[in-house]
Amino acid sequence: MKLALGTAQFGLDYGISNQSGKTHFNEVKKILDVAEQNNIHTIDTSCSYGDAETTIGKYTKNKIYFDIITKTPSINEESINNIHSKKIISTFEKSLQQLQQPSIHGLLIHSSNDLLKPNGEIIYKAIDFLKSQRLIKKIGISIYNKQQLKEVISNFDVDIVQLPFNILDQSLFLDGTLEQLKKNKIEIHARSAFLQGLLLMPLNKLPPYFLPYQNFLKKFEDYAVEQKASKLKLALGYINSISEIDKIICGVNNCQHLNDIIKAIDYKVIPHDVKHLAIKDPSLLCPTNWP
Repeated sequence: MKLALGTAQFGLDYGISNQSGKTHFNEVKKILDVAEQNNIHTIDTSCSYGDAETTIGKYTKNKIYFDIITKTPSINEESINNIHSKKIISTFEKSLQQLQQPSIHGLLIHSSNDLLKPNGEIIYKAIDFLKSQRLIKKIGISIYNKQQLKEVISNFDVDIVQLPFNILDQSLFLDGTLEQLKKNKIEIHARSAFLQGLLLMPLNKLPPYFLPYQNFLKKFEDYAVEQKASKLKLALGYINSISEIDKIICGVNNCQHLNDIIKAIDYKVIPHDVKHLAIKDPSLLCPTNWP
């Protein structure tokens, strides 16, 4: 199963389309039960997702079923030093305690630009030390654009790349970047599958910021209608059709959302058939640019 469970909603009021706020623990337990029953092994979390790690730890204590991936804290300073190395290790140790795990599957550098700062290699060495101690199996990065990706993988060996990818944001597939990553034996995890739920929102409920982009969203919606498919099926089926992608990270607010995603993921899409939906506007495609 390519699906991986995003968990920002477990600790935060997260997502442009989220009307229900942070997910209650009882609902989190139901979600994780469904994930386990449907061969969804990977959980993606972060120390910056509020109390998500603690919530996950209450469920996963003494369980070895899930492959848990968490992330480093971002560093605000312009250059890296040994204090930052100690912070990364101590934060990771706290994450292990909260997750109630002796070790986890992976640790991603949440802000890959930290590696590109002066002395950024100090961060990498700290995480590589954790790997050498078998506290993590894989080192990863979270990236936002191709240039950032190119600079990081030119200088550091990574096992996992987490990147934005969806039916509107197809550039890393169309330009061959995903293919090159697989040639380098790098695991690819796609996030922003639904642009924080924006792709699935009714057009008449779009927040004002997105009104200038509603023609792109309507084009996507019209094509779904033409194909007699839901927007969920079309958006998810497209990503699932990209063979280079190993995991599709989907955050859910409740158990019903996860069940809907599980039912939709096997919808068949030929990637070439939806090239006309691709756009390149970062004001829409990159949530960090949203107000």
